[in-house]
Amino acid sequence: MLDLLGGITLLLVLLPLLLGAAGFVAWQVIQRRLRTCEACGFASMEKEFCPACGNAFAAPTAGAESGEQFDVSNVTIDVQVLNEDEPST
Repeated sequence: MLDLLGGITLLLVLLPLLLGAAGFVAWQVIQRRLRTCEACGFASMEKEFCPACGNAFAAPTAGAESGEQFDVSNVTIDVQVLNEDEPST
């Protein structure tokens, strides 16, 4: 009897946590798929056209999804070291 009561108690404690985690993951997936229309501001999961105003969604840029890629082969970084012991001129 105690094992059954312990199992039910454990289920009542862990079930809301599992459902909350599943809901959070589902919300994140939905947020990634939502697109906002630049013309009217309506958020939708449509791929090509806004269902509210019919405006075409802008195509995502190549660097937007994978992060911006920069060519750093010709970049120079100048570093200036300041010593706090010496008065600045």
